[in-house]
Amino acid sequence: MQGGRLKLLGLHQQNADALTRKPSVPVSPAALRVSPTTPPVRKIAILGGGISALTVAFELSSQANWQSQFDITLYQMGWRLGGKCATARGPHQ
Repeated sequence: MQGGRLKLLGLHQQNADALTRKPSVPVSPAALRVSPTTPPVRKIAILGGGISALTVAFELSSQANWQSQFDITLYQMGWRLGGKCATARGPHQ
């Protein structure tokens, strides 16, 4: 099992719709078992790239030894982070 990591994934609408669907392949209970000696890495999905989502990602990744506790993925619809706080400057307005 790998340590935690922080990922940023851009989404298109069709991919965002896939997040709301149930998985088509059932997961067996045996696949969910974790060794009692190893604490499980919690998978966290943060939806949106606004100021609140960025704050959550920052706070989680600021904890000591966060890589062994969390696998964080931040999903954003477009390429620009910041949500309503984002400003348009430069050539990519």
